[in-house]
Amino acid sequence: ESMIKELGAYLKQRFTSERKSILAVDNLASLDPKFERLKEITCGALATFSPNADASIFIVFRPEVLRTITWGGDPRKTMEKRNYKGVINPRSSFESWNETVSGHSKPWSRYQVRGAEFMRDFIFNSLIPKERLLSELGQRPSR
Repeated sequence: ESMIKELGAYLKQRFTSERKSILAVDNLASLDPKFERLKEITCGALATFSPNADASIFIVFRPEVLRTITWGGDPRKTMEKRNYKGVINPRSSFESWNETVSGHSKPWSRYQVRGAEFMRDFIFNSLIPKERLLSELGQRPSR
Protein backbone atom coordinates (compact mmCIF):
# COMPACT_ATOMS: atom_id res chain seq x y z
CA GLU A 1 0.00 0.00 0.00
CA SER A 2 2.80 2.44 0.84
CA MET A 3 4.48 1.77 -2.53
CA ILE A 4 1.21 2.54 -4.33
CA LYS A 5 0.99 5.83 -2.43
CA GLU A 6 4.62 6.51 -3.31
CA LEU A 7 3.80 5.81 -6.97
CA GLY A 8 0.86 8.24 -6.76
CA ALA A 9 3.11 10.95 -5.31
CA TYR A 10 5.74 10.27 -7.97
CA LEU A 11 3.14 10.51 -10.75
CA LYS A 12 1.67 13.77 -9.37
CA GLN A 13 5.14 15.31 -9.34
CA ARG A 14 5.86 14.05 -12.85
CA PHE A 15 2.52 15.22 -14.24
CA THR A 16 3.06 18.66 -12.73
CA SER A 17 6.67 19.07 -13.87
CA GLU A 18 6.11 17.72 -17.39
CA ARG A 19 2.68 19.36 -17.81
CA LYS A 20 1.20 16.08 -19.00
CA SER A 21 -2.19 14.68 -18.15
CA ILE A 22 -1.76 11.01 -19.11
CA LEU A 23 0.92 8.35 -18.82
CA ALA A 24 0.83 4.79 -20.17
CA VAL A 25 3.69 2.50 -19.16
CA ASP A 26 4.16 -1.27 -19.38
CA ASN A 27 7.18 -1.34 -17.03
CA LEU A 28 6.87 0.74 -13.85
CA ALA A 29 10.51 0.06 -12.98
CA SER A 30 11.45 2.06 -16.11
CA LEU A 31 10.07 5.15 -14.35
CA ASP A 32 12.13 4.54 -11.22
CA PRO A 33 13.94 1.34 -10.16
CA LYS A 34 12.25 1.44 -6.73
CA PHE A 35 8.96 0.47 -8.41
CA GLU A 36 10.48 -2.94 -9.25
CA ARG A 37 9.09 -3.97 -5.84
CA LEU A 38 5.55 -3.60 -7.25
CA LYS A 39 6.22 -6.36 -9.80
CA GLU A 40 4.24 -8.93 -7.79
CA ILE A 41 1.20 -6.62 -7.81
CA THR A 42 1.52 -4.69 -11.06
CA CYS A 43 3.99 -4.00 -13.84
CA GLY A 44 1.98 -1.59 -15.97
CA ALA A 45 -0.04 1.51 -15.25
CA LEU A 46 -2.28 3.87 -17.17
CA ALA A 47 -2.61 7.06 -15.17
CA THR A 48 -4.44 10.32 -15.79
CA PHE A 49 -4.13 13.54 -13.86
CA SER A 50 -6.58 16.35 -13.23
CA PRO A 51 -5.13 19.53 -11.76
CA ASN A 52 -8.69 20.90 -11.41
CA ALA A 53 -9.82 18.23 -8.95
CA ASP A 54 -7.39 18.68 -6.07
CA ALA A 55 -4.58 17.21 -8.22
CA SER A 56 -6.34 13.85 -8.25
CA ILE A 57 -5.03 10.84 -10.16
CA PHE A 58 -6.97 8.00 -11.78
CA ILE A 59 -4.78 4.88 -12.21
CA VAL A 60 -5.50 1.54 -13.87
CA PHE A 61 -2.98 -1.24 -13.19
CA ARG A 62 -1.94 -4.26 -15.25
CA PRO A 63 -0.23 -7.47 -14.10
CA GLU A 64 3.04 -8.84 -15.41
CA VAL A 65 2.89 -10.85 -18.63
CA LEU A 66 5.87 -13.01 -19.52
CA ARG A 67 6.75 -12.73 -23.20
CA THR A 68 8.89 -15.02 -25.30
CA ILE A 69 10.93 -13.49 -28.12
CA THR A 70 12.38 -15.77 -30.78
CA TRP A 71 15.74 -14.68 -32.18
CA GLY A 72 17.74 -15.93 -35.15
CA GLY A 73 20.67 -17.32 -33.17
CA ASP A 74 21.78 -16.86 -29.57
CA PRO A 75 23.43 -13.41 -29.30
CA ARG A 76 25.31 -14.59 -26.22
CA LYS A 77 27.21 -17.25 -28.16
CA THR A 78 30.79 -16.30 -28.88
CA MET A 79 32.10 -15.62 -32.32
CA GLU A 80 33.91 -18.47 -34.01
CA LYS A 81 37.54 -17.89 -34.96
CA ARG A 82 38.83 -19.81 -37.94
CA ASN A 83 42.47 -20.75 -38.32
CA TYR A 84 43.01 -19.11 -41.67
CA LYS A 85 44.32 -15.50 -41.62
CA GLY A 86 42.89 -14.79 -38.15
CA VAL A 87 39.57 -13.63 -39.60
CA ILE A 88 36.65 -13.66 -37.15
CA ASN A 89 33.45 -15.03 -38.63
CA PRO A 90 29.93 -14.89 -37.24
CA ARG A 91 28.68 -17.97 -35.48
CA SER A 92 27.89 -20.71 -37.93
CA SER A 93 24.43 -21.48 -36.57
CA PHE A 94 21.43 -19.22 -36.63
CA GLU A 95 19.10 -21.71 -35.00
CA SER A 96 16.16 -20.01 -33.34
CA TRP A 97 16.80 -19.00 -29.75
CA ASN A 98 14.07 -18.00 -27.28
CA GLU A 99 14.39 -15.26 -24.69
CA THR A 100 11.81 -14.77 -21.92
CA VAL A 101 11.20 -11.14 -21.02
CA SER A 102 9.75 -10.36 -17.58
CA GLY A 103 8.83 -7.22 -15.68
CA HIS A 104 6.41 -5.93 -18.31
CA SER A 105 2.64 -5.86 -18.64
CA LYS A 106 0.72 -6.03 -21.88
CA PRO A 107 1.27 -2.68 -23.65
CA TRP A 108 -1.56 -0.14 -23.60
CA SER A 109 -3.35 0.49 -26.90
CA ARG A 110 -4.14 4.00 -28.09
CA TYR A 111 -7.85 3.17 -27.64
CA GLN A 112 -7.27 2.35 -23.99
CA VAL A 113 -5.35 5.61 -23.56
CA ARG A 114 -8.23 7.55 -25.17
CA GLY A 115 -10.67 5.66 -22.93
CA ALA A 116 -8.68 6.71 -19.86
CA GLU A 117 -8.81 10.33 -21.03
CA PHE A 118 -12.59 10.02 -21.39
CA MET A 119 -12.89 8.51 -17.89
CA ARG A 120 -10.72 11.30 -16.46
CA ASP A 121 -12.90 13.97 -18.04
CA PHE A 122 -16.10 12.21 -16.96
CA ILE A 123 -14.98 11.68 -13.36
CA PHE A 124 -13.14 14.94 -12.71
CA ASN A 125 -15.24 17.32 -14.82
CA SER A 126 -18.70 15.83 -14.33
CA LEU A 127 -19.12 13.43 -11.41
CA ILE A 128 -16.97 15.16 -8.79
CA PRO A 129 -18.41 18.67 -9.38
CA LYS A 130 -21.97 17.26 -9.25
CA GLU A 131 -21.21 15.35 -6.04
CA ARG A 132 -19.80 18.52 -4.47
CA LEU A 133 -22.85 20.51 -5.53
CA LEU A 134 -25.21 17.89 -4.09
CA SER A 135 -23.19 17.84 -0.89
CA GLU A 136 -23.40 21.63 -0.60
CA LEU A 137 -27.14 21.60 -1.27
CA GLY A 138 -27.62 18.95 1.40
CA GLN A 139 -25.78 21.08 3.97
CA ARG A 140 -27.77 24.27 3.40
CA PRO A 141 -30.18 25.17 6.18
CA SER A 142 -33.80 24.53 5.27
CA ARG A 143 -36.25 27.45 5.21
